Amino acid sequence: MKKSLKVSGLVDVGAISRDRPAEMLPKFEKRSQYSLEIDGQQENSLLIPVEKISPNPYQPRTVFPAKEMEELAVSISEIGLIQPISVRKLDDAQFQIIAGERRWRAYKLLEKEAIPATIIDCSDEDMAIMAISENVDRTDLSDYEICKAIRKIETLFPNRTRLAKALGMIREHLYRYLAFEAMPTFLIERLDTNPTIISKFAAGEIKRVLNATERDDLEMAEGILKNAIDLIETGQLDQTKIASHILASLKAKKNGGITCASKEIYPIHNGKDHVGFLQISPNGVTAKIKAGVISRENSMALQRLISDFISKNFN
Repeated sequence: MKKSLKVSGLVDVGAISRDRPAEMLPKFEKRSQYSLEIDGQQENSLLIPVEKISPNPYQPRTVFPAKEMEELAVSISEIGLIQPISVRKLDDAQFQIIAGERRWRAYKLLEKEAIPATIIDCSDEDMAIMAISENVDRTDLSDYEICKAIRKIETLFPNRTRLAKALGMIREHLYRYLAFEAMPTFLIERLDTNPTIISKFAAGEIKRVLNATERDDLEMAEGILKNAIDLIETGQLDQTKIASHILASLKAKKNGGITCASKEIYPIHNGKDHVGFLQISPNGVTAKIKAGVISRENSMALQRLISDFISKNFN
């Protein structure tokens, strides 16, 4: 059975595969001789002022949901901090987080002055690998966020072969993440606001289809892709079928026909909020709006508006 190794013994942070050779793992040295005084009292466990600490610049996680942070803060307030955070020392008595940013943020929410920490000597390369390795297997971190984190540390390594080796990945696995680089601009913008829309496997399939599409058909293919992403986001299309959807729709459009696969979805927004969609398919036109967005009275007014529109324009 495949075993896993907890990174730094941290609580709820994911795992590094034991398939990764030991010599590839970052080597860190604890600096137990370092100590600080807080309010005139020297502690056995190292305490570092919260304001002296900055986040890990290679942290792949870009979103820290407020509700989750509040729950963590409550837990720490009730039972204390189970595991100190890990930091490295910068100049001028400043510190940088290696692992434990969520706990540090929870301490800030609790308005605590200092947090237990272990100081570790490590290079930028080791710090970057640690940041990704402790998050890469977590289910709440998207493939797109991991791709962005990999791109951020890429310049620390001479080539992608060395980068893949440092991450404990085969090159093919690394390139699956980097398939997001080939996504059209509109899709990158969507991923920046909703990084979980598609996985690295779907990104790889999209890249394969677009690369194989003739230049004259590329604009049409990207239009189909844009519609397909709407379908995925509204639960109308399984992202594992996105390649076949694009190819079938492209073939149908080139032949001047329409297939069931060529549904068109247009999102309905209330300001920046996505509240529903308009679907056009061979079976007709369907509008769906989330419950609670409009009242029953307004729903009836909308029905009358549509009836009037059809009477005036199609009779």
